[in-house]
Amino acid sequence: MYVKVIVACSHLLVAEAVTEWIKGIKAVEKIAYATSFEDTISYLTKETYQVMLIDTAMPDAEQMALYFNEHFPTVHQILLLQKDICQGNQLIGMDRVTYLYPRQGKGELAQLIVQVAISKMSELRALTVTNNFHPKAAEKQYNSVEDENYLSNLSRREKEILAMITQAFASEQIADSLFISVKTVQTHRRNMMRKLGVHNHVGLLRYALQQGLL
Repeated sequence: MYVKVIVACSHLLVAEAVTEWIKGIKAVEKIAYATSFEDTISYLTKETYQVMLIDTAMPDAEQMALYFNEHFPTVHQILLLQKDICQGNQLIGMDRVTYLYPRQGKGELAQLIVQVAISKMSELRALTVTNNFHPKAAEKQYNSVEDENYLSNLSRREKEILAMITQAFASEQIADSLFISVKTVQTHRRNMMRKLGVHNHVGLLRYALQQGLL
């Protein structure tokens, strides 16, 4: 699944630069930017966005994050922090909010966006199944989705790793992002190759390309 991203940043030059770079992430369908609280609301009320980046250097950025979390619950926020968050801050523990710390860069941001795309895909599949009224119809549709979806045989963690592989992340980067060891990443790679019937890294990428992930 692809996601739409909006960047909220009061500095026009920074907003344009970040927007231009995010265009290169394959999981992104559309990208826009807003330089004020009012403009951001205007975008969100006109169109559905799945991801919002908020530069915490913006005036009232904390209030913005709290407002959007309450009034736009389907939007996942990524907060671009100027410094580490202190304990007791209202933003700690909020649902659908992740943080990009000053020491993190483009690679980590791309990984976060890809992870949100995977999460949204899983939610969509769950809704497709549970919204069917008749149990038999739901079961039939679920089985159909499972048969046709190229990720159906993979675990949630394997889906995350496959998405990152398609974004050209190395095993070390994947391990750091998911807080697992490189050895665990390599084990997941082998399991994916076995499940998908391919024999190497190139085979994984070819399979993803054939199924439309790339």
